[in-house]
Amino acid sequence: MNNLKIYSAILISSLILLVPTAFADTNNISNSWYAGLDLGKGSYKNAGDEHALSVEQDHWAFGTHVGYQFNRYLSTEVAYQYFDEGQASYPLGNIKGNFQQLAVKGIIGTYLNDFYPFLNAGVAAWSGKSRGLREGNATGFSPVYGAGIRYYINSRFSTKLEYQRTESMGNDDIGHTDHQLVSMGVSWAF
Repeated sequence: MNNLKIYSAILISSLILLVPTAFADTNNISNSWYAGLDLGKGSYKNAGDEHALSVEQDHWAFGTHVGYQFNRYLSTEVAYQYFDEGQASYPLGNIKGNFQQLAVKGIIGTYLNDFYPFLNAGVAAWSGKSRGLREGNATGFSPVYGAGIRYYINSRFSTKLEYQRTESMGNDDIGHTDHQLVSMGVSWAF
């Protein structure tokens, strides 16, 4: 969790330092589609077990998203996210695994000038695989939720900083984990 706090501070600092002084016209943003890219730092939580000698939970993550802004308060978004590899070391060897997911989220928020703080919740269809001491593939569905803030540079271009948590990914074949993600993204409205 220490690394996640450090990466969160770096992302927040970057957002504040890179924000241009232009002001967006947030009155004209409703009823529009948007799409974008995300990059962040993730962490597999509860990975490994009490027999693990060490667990490497932190990893890079990237994704893309498409959404629709219904009005000033409500939007929906579909996001593809790839979570890089985590690893647990045991006396007899290692287990390495990764996940990817397609998340569908409802988003509520409100404009505060050019900023848009928001909460989101939805469901993720995930796919995971492991290799090493435990080999396998698995798919399933899990709840996903989070919070963030979007900054509108203008009515077509925005940046965002977001925290997201996916609960209970995996199964007995590949192992169980929760996932936390802090990401920074850019979006274009069209």
